[in-house]
Amino acid sequence: MFKRLVAGTAWSLVGTLAARGSSFVAMTLAARILGPENYGQFAIVQSLGATAGTVAGSVFGVAATRFLARDIDRDKPRATRIFAIVELAALAVGGVLALAMIVGAPWIAQAIYGQQALAGVIRLSALLLLTNCVASAQIGAFIGLSEFRAYALLSSWQVPLIILATPAGAMLGGFTGALGGLLLSQVGACAAAAFMLRRLMRRRGLQPAWRGAGTEWATIRGFLALALIGSGLSEPSSWLASLILMRNAGPTEVAYLHATNQWLYILGLIPGLVSQVALPLFSQMSAQQMREDIIRLVRRASALNALATIPAAVIVMLLTRQIMAIYGAEFAPGARVLAIAALTSCLISQCGVMSQVIVAYGKMREGIVLNAIWAACYLTLAWQLVHLGAYGLSGARAMAFTLHLVLSILLVRRLVAARAEPGATS
Repeated sequence: MFKRLVAGTAWSLVGTLAARGSSFVAMTLAARILGPENYGQFAIVQSLGATAGTVAGSVFGVAATRFLARDIDRDKPRATRIFAIVELAALAVGGVLALAMIVGAPWIAQAIYGQQALAGVIRLSALLLLTNCVASAQIGAFIGLSEFRAYALLSSWQVPLIILATPAGAMLGGFTGALGGLLLSQVGACAAAAFMLRRLMRRRGLQPAWRGAGTEWATIRGFLALALIGSGLSEPSSWLASLILMRNAGPTEVAYLHATNQWLYILGLIPGLVSQVALPLFSQMSAQQMREDIIRLVRRASALNALATIPAAVIVMLLTRQIMAIYGAEFAPGARVLAIAALTSCLISQCGVMSQVIVAYGKMREGIVLNAIWAACYLTLAWQLVHLGAYGLSGARAMAFTLHLVLSILLVRRLVAARAEPGATS
């Protein structure tokens, strides 16, 4: 199992390096073109659709991974039925949420941002919601099928479009053009992923089947509902914290936070992949009650994440000023924000492993409680520390993840020690 973990992580690393690396280059170029204030506005509006899409899409992505991995070898017809349901649900939910955001754009612009002129770009952000939702479900399907090599190739092919679209849009149309360029790159990515998934499914003798799909909906709907609640606590909390920062400190501080978040994602690249690849393995092990193997894999995955994160975080902390200079001289005050973000990446890397064990055991209610505690801690501390700007919010996030990690470890130890039989919707 550990060899499968390493091999899957290696291929996923290639794909994610291509996807996130190109996104990092695109966002860095956009930041240099737009400057801190315009980039801050771009970041807060873009994050609205991205956050909502990620919340909904991650639920369907996790469902696709868990159920495809569980049934692909032992019950192919059931796996195809579940995939068909998840795919349609992701498109439907994303479409409904995007439509609601388009209709409510004038109210969102005035009530949340205090700028009626932002209604048009909020409508663009709504379309990002839809593409993020679909893309997350597609990635979950690749992982559930263990098609890591195919995902790597797909991500590599998309690099030129991602790198060119957003900066070109920024040059032509400011932060509105940047948002349009980002949307264009995501639409192309979703279309390419849909085409490749169809080919992979046909090659493995799998075709989305609707006959009898209603019975499978009863199996996964509880899992989806609980996963949606859990996911709906984390990402929106981060967006709300950014909004608090925007309202109290201005778009420049948001720009610092958003720029350092890119490095948080980079440092979390390998740990995130390890956790993603570990989920189907944990799901198979928990279904077969392989308690000792689960313990062994948890330890190895945690050690691998620590090895991947801690040295890189130390390097980033030593080079904060040089790194922030990449975005332009105006971003220099964000150096200490980056140092806290680097420290936080080490905490998140361990939280990811624990969260996947909880999902594999089907303990979604417990996961919701953990996320609720994290969200309450983060938002409370963010409100108290917002006078420190992005530095205060970054510190609040680090403290919230420290609490989350401690509670997650305690829960995982209890689950494994009790040899609890996982339930799909418990």
